[in-house]
Amino acid sequence: MLHSPNSPEEEYTIAFSRKDKKAASTARNIEALIHPNRQTYHILAIEIDQKKQLISLEDATYTIGRHKANAIVLDDQTISRNHAFLLRICDVNTKQHTFRIIDGDLNGKRSQNGLWVNGKRSFIHDLQDHDVVSFGEHIHATYVSTSSLTDPRIDIEENKVQSL
Repeated sequence: MLHSPNSPEEEYTIAFSRKDKKAASTARNIEALIHPNRQTYHILAIEIDQKKQLISLEDATYTIGRHKANAIVLDDQTISRNHAFLLRICDVNTKQHTFRIIDGDLNGKRSQNGLWVNGKRSFIHDLQDHDVVSFGEHIHATYVSTSSLTDPRIDIEENKVQSL
């Protein structure tokens, strides 16, 4: 349960449609049966000043922000010190995982300029392949979930993939 930054007495409860969750889970189960040993790479392609930095998401959590203590440091004045965090979400049926991005820090304090996913302001979002996340005014990142490192969307020849 998360507390509202505006009112400490107010709490957020996040609800998901069981129908949507069940359909997505069924699709992942079928994919896991067809390709049981296929590895999925989760990459965050961050664009800063027309340069792309690729980060391989392998850990369970990542903090994102301007402060040097973050796992992913974004050096821009429109970025909060602790702007957002990523959580790895595992599906026990398929043994696959995805990532959820949450605005603010681990204590529930939201970022100053917000988190935008695909052009819409978002507090919490389960990332889908090719989602575009905007941090502040100048930094954008594309989430890529792929089974091949030769995927043209990540252009690995021009960019090095970093593991944090």
